[in-house]
Amino acid sequence: MAQHVLLDNVSHHDLKVSPLFKAEFGDNVNTALTFSTELEAMQRVYPLFFRKDPATHRFQLVAMLGFNKDENLFLNSANHTWQAEVIPAVMAKGPFLIGFQDQSNRGGSDQAPVVHVDMQSPKIDKEAGIPVFLEHGGNSPYLEHINSLLLTIYHGMTETENMLTAFTEMDLIEPVELDITLNNGEQHKLHGNYTISTEKLAALSGEQLQALNQSSYLKAAFFIASSLNNVKKLIAIKNNK
Repeated sequence: MAQHVLLDNVSHHDLKVSPLFKAEFGDNVNTALTFSTELEAMQRVYPLFFRKDPATHRFQLVAMLGFNKDENLFLNSANHTWQAEVIPAVMAKGPFLIGFQDQSNRGGSDQAPVVHVDMQSPKIDKEAGIPVFLEHGGNSPYLEHINSLLLTIYHGMTETENMLTAFTEMDLIEPVELDITLNNGEQHKLHGNYTISTEKLAALSGEQLQALNQSSYLKAAFFIASSLNNVKKLIAIKNNK
């Protein structure tokens, strides 16, 4: 069971985290939630799709990592590394997450974002892991990297929701069916994925295009649509397994 606690350099002075990626760490998943704040880098590597959250039925933006359930084609099981130059922030952040703390008594917000850590995470490695804090209590370079990832997620949650609202209001999201045949004859028919309709995007009025461009969503729409070409990369990786 998860045990989320506020990270601090006193209680967690000796905390170490494994930099590895393993199935037993929960990294063997076929999609990863992603955000508009990392979109430009992500679209160079992964096919990006919209999928409906089963609980809320609202669209989410995800990166496709594999074709089968519990399949991450970017995992190298031999040396436990992630085989891509870009790693989704939700996967790279390890056992850390965003929590909120009332800091109004110190002049801050009553819902200030703070870093929490799951002390029950299998990625916590007291022996061979990377130190989270420096010997004298400062943040390690690793923790600074984690902080930047968490900021990407924190700002991305609101920005991505606003982007999806704009795309939905302009009726730009359409379903896409993937029918894949591998070299060994194995077939995959993937449903429940959505993308940007380039036809509807091209048919928008000048005013609508200007509104999308001013909010940076026009560029995001092109990133998402063009990322479908990365399905070929996934197929190539799968064929070579």
